[in-house]
Amino acid sequence: MHQGCFCFIIHESLKRAFIFVKEEKNNTKNGWWQPAVKIFTEISSWIVTPLIVGLFLGKYLDTKYDTKPWFFLGMVGLSFAISCFGIVKATLKHIKKMEKTDAPKRKFICSIPDEVKEADEREEREERNRQIKN
Repeated sequence: MHQGCFCFIIHESLKRAFIFVKEEKNNTKNGWWQPAVKIFTEISSWIVTPLIVGLFLGKYLDTKYDTKPWFFLGMVGLSFAISCFGIVKATLKHIKKMEKTDAPKRKFICSIPDEVKEADEREEREERNRQIKN
């Protein structure tokens, strides 16, 4: 990850606050693109491998038992179910891994500028004075 600072402005009626999110620099020798390629390769293999095995196995069983196209269609359906299961499993694994590794890198700093604090205090005093007069 690169080092950066992001600012979010929150407005709640007249209250204002700035939240800065600072990401620490990740000093790894690997390229930034390598985790994405690894995930892409794993997900792609869960799509391609069961499908190819199912196609060839279904074609072989149909030829052997003379049941065209039933084994072929059954194996394609089974390979689809296996692919879905594998994709979900791999995706959940990578999501948990990302949550675990990304969480400690972020630091949240909440600060309210002095001018905003003073303006808010002034508005609160004026509001109290109006309530007292009424």
